[in-house]
Amino acid sequence: NILTGICVATANKSAEDDMEISMHEELTKHNSAVASLQRIFHEYDDGFKTLTASRLTRHLKNPTVRAYFKKLDLEPWHLHRFFDIFRSDGMEPAIDIDKFMRGCLRLRCTVKNIDLMAAVHEETRNTEQRYQDFQRAVVGMLDEESTRNTKRHMQLQGSISQLLTRMSPDWQRSANKSPDLQQSESPVE
Repeated sequence: NILTGICVATANKSAEDDMEISMHEELTKHNSAVASLQRIFHEYDDGFKTLTASRLTRHLKNPTVRAYFKKLDLEPWHLHRFFDIFRSDGMEPAIDIDKFMRGCLRLRCTVKNIDLMAAVHEETRNTEQRYQDFQRAVVGMLDEESTRNTKRHMQLQGSISQLLTRMSPDWQRSANKSPDLQQSESPVE
């Protein structure tokens, strides 16, 4: 029994070590693939730092890119479906490259409630940020328009003042010649 216990304990220890080594190798494989894909996407991102479905399709023509996704257990249809989820109003979504890679990693793992909560939280935060950006843009446009209107108002006031100043002597002379004004100025009998 003691010998059996020692053998079982040794076998369990070896299995745990093998499991740790396997997990480390798997993690290294995933990290390497993710880092390589991020490098490729950033290298050819045209300065946008985002990825669209059409750009992804171009990347997927590269066998190296397909191989890296294969290491992550992702097929091209998984990736296209990922973009379909974010498509709205027929517009092609542009997703930040790093966020896209995090999403790819989440696609192939067992989804837990915390993952869903994190995704909802992140999307809510992104929506709030887009709303704040939109609100700032609208306020900026309204401020610009208000400033232009104020300038126009000041210009109009200046023009009217100049016009009245130029017309003032002429207006007083014509007012003195006007019969209506002369009758009101004559004494009442």
